[in-house]
Amino acid sequence: MRDLEEILAELNAAEKEYTQKCKEYGIEEKVRKRKSDDTQLNEEGNQIN
Repeated sequence: MRDLEEILAELNAAEKEYTQKCKEYGIEEKVRKRKSDDTQLNEEGNQIN
């Protein structure tokens, strides 16, 4: 079983490769949606608007 550091290193390498390929082919990178830290969740884990 792989440890967390190996997985993180693999993900970082893949992200760098993705960025390079987007630049190489003139493709705009899709921006990942991140949840803001101030998002409130209810008891079921759903976002409260």
